[in-house]
Formats: sequence, C-alpha cells, structure tokens
Amino acid sequence: MASPRIQWWAVTLRAYEYTIVYKEGKYHSNTDALSCLPLPEKPDLERPEERVLMLESSDITLVTADQVKVWTDKDPVLLWVQEMVHRGWSAELKGMEFAPYAVRKHELSIQNGCVLWGV
Repeated sequence: MASPRIQWWAVTLRAYEYTIVYKEGKYHSNTDALSCLPLPEKPDLERPEERVLMLESSDITLVTADQVKVWTDKDPVLLWVQEMVHRGWSAELKGMEFAPYAVRKHELSIQNGCVLWGV
C-alpha cells in the first residue's frame, strides 16, 4: 500500500485527463535551484496523517444504487436530466440548474435509474 501522501495525489489527479511524458534528468536544470534552497530554521509542526478511502477496493459501500435511484426520483432536476438522456436534449431546456448537465450531455448515461457521468 502506498503512503497517504501518494494516495492523496492519486485521488486528486484522477479527476484530470493527462499524459505523462518522460524527460531526461539532464533537461531538469530548474530542479537544481529548488533543491539548493535552504531549509526553514524552525521545523513545521507535525501534521496529522491524512486518510484516503479507496472505495473501489473496498467491499463496504456507503450508498447503494437503490438509494441513489430513490433520491434521483425525488430530485426534479435529475428527473429532467434523466428524461433528456433517454429522449435527447432539448434546446428549450433552460436554467442554470441544468448547465452542469448540459455541458456533459454526451458523457451522461442512465443505469438502473441512476444518472452516471463518464461511465
């Protein structure tokens, strides 16, 4: 298992699409200046350890799909989004509450009554 700092970065960077490109060390001249910086005279106080929950590898679920479906059925905005995903997006659908969904309309899908993004 990786350190908590590495886990935190893994979870944070997961939200972005990026490509890692290898760059030889001789082209990293800017890092030499950073590595020569003096250390602070007073050490930082010890910080509490960060905890990262990796839910994909856990057998414990905090919310079930059935619960999400019930909550979706109670939310008027998500009900409209669900309809638009099934029947196609309408140009007459306006309102700031629909803006986050309209931007991602080609990435949304419905599974078991739940609106999914990017799956």
